[in-house]
Amino acid sequence: MKENGQCSEISVIADETSQDDTYSILYDGYNRLRIIEAVYDEYVLFHNVNFNKGKEFQVMFLYGRTPDLSPEIKTWFGEVCQTYGIPNENILDLTKVDRCLQTRGSY
Repeated sequence: MKENGQCSEISVIADETSQDDTYSILYDGYNRLRIIEAVYDEYVLFHNVNFNKGKEFQVMFLYGRTPDLSPEIKTWFGEVCQTYGIPNENILDLTKVDRCLQTRGSY
């Protein structure tokens, strides 16, 4: 995450909920994080809903094991986003924008 133009690491603790593959996180409000799909040697797809100050915001995260994922996986991700009401114009491929690149691959 970038704060004031500087990269910073954020750690959160996810607590299990009574629903399978769903976790709760207290960060900038209450978050409900659900694992949509995981192919552990390739990628994991999360759906997060944030509840903060009476507002609800949702975001999808697609994390890959490699610096870039195949076009097929990215297309599938776009389709999944649309099923959650997230249009293509709101999908951002972070492999193509400045996102603290100095930390990429450092783990």
